[in-house]
Amino acid sequence: MGVSQQGQVVLEDWVDLNALRDLDGFSHVWLISWFHLNGPRRKPLVRPPRGGPKRGVFSTRAPHRINPIGLSAVRLERVEGRFVYIADLDLLDGTPILDIKPYIARFDAHPKASAGWLDHIADTAARPLDKLPGSALD
Repeated sequence: MGVSQQGQVVLEDWVDLNALRDLDGFSHVWLISWFHLNGPRRKPLVRPPRGGPKRGVFSTRAPHRINPIGLSAVRLERVEGRFVYIADLDLLDGTPILDIKPYIARFDAHPKASAGWLDHIADTAARPLDKLPGSALD
């Protein structure tokens, strides 16, 4: 993994700070976000970032969604007043956050879950993007 991206979620003034009570006891949270910079693209098929054939948008994590709602699991660093400090995030600065939910491993982790079409391709974690089948540089 590369350098951890850090950031903060700042609650709007109208949000009662009691909404953050007890959140600091969790190591990770889910951020539900709005992909506000995505244009009106609503393509049902997308090419995954690591290449290969086009896939149904619902079987990928592509940011250009039919409904531009994002879901990110991030590490919770601390909570201070209206600020929720997070790390390991994959969002752009200024991305609107719609909700924060605690990550609860007992319910959210499914170690035996299948990964769909990803189960049928070679492990690409260690391969550079330009060496993957179907990549722009292939």
